[in-house]
Amino acid sequence: MAGSEESEATASISEADNCDVAFTGRELSILELVAVGCTNVQIGEKLHISKYTVAQHVAKMLRRIGAANRTDLVSRAYSVGILKNVR
Repeated sequence: MAGSEESEATASISEADNCDVAFTGRELSILELVAVGCTNVQIGEKLHISKYTVAQHVAKMLRRIGAANRTDLVSRAYSVGILKNVR
């Protein structure tokens, strides 16, 4: 996931909210870790950032995709193709 990660991160969620959502490379890294069940503290440790920075990124993604919580965020990300087979 290098140069093309931002172009791959753009997905139309017209079925849900009639808007386009694009996640940055950092947001995608965080989203993948959220999808496998990591806490903000665990994500921060893995990415060498503060748990508060992680929380800010998660909150921003929740707003942009129109999700109510982390589970909804991951579900919507899978349904629009932003996430694919994360393990």
